[in-house]
Amino acid sequence: MRNLLRLVLLLLVGLVLPSQAEDLNIDRFCLENNLGPTKVEELGLDAYTCYWPADVDYKEAQVELIVASLDAEGLKQVTESGSSPYQMMLTNFTGIFSEPESINKTLFVGSTGARQVYHSKIPRKNTVNTFPKALDDGSFVFVAVRSYKAPNPRAAKLITAIANTFRVR
Repeated sequence: MRNLLRLVLLLLVGLVLPSQAEDLNIDRFCLENNLGPTKVEELGLDAYTCYWPADVDYKEAQVELIVASLDAEGLKQVTESGSSPYQMMLTNFTGIFSEPESINKTLFVGSTGARQVYHSKIPRKNTVNTFPKALDDGSFVFVAVRSYKAPNPRAAKLITAIANTFRVR
């Protein structure tokens, strides 16, 4: 009987712990953060970054999250100039000019999207997963996960959280 009670208690704890993730709010977007504390920093107009672990210098981070967006008017200006909002954000916020190594279907902001994977050496050897999306309100969002250590369980958790929980607040 005692062993059965322990087993039930362990199962309950196992079911409760994964739901302990806190929301990470970045500008007008939100996702579940199960990686621990971080600090959101501004990269530019409507562009933000944060990294894990938070208690190390940026140059020693294992995982970085970048979230940038264009409102409907900004998106219109970029496209009317003949530019791609995705290419502009990819270059500006990751330093990547190359073609993706792979393109994978993924869930993003409630529907199927493309997750593009790049390998880079800027600022040091890393893998970048990007999630671009035109939103229903006419705006555009660009999300990138830069992983400096492969394979990286933290990056995998963050990519899963983006696919399952990233949303407009």
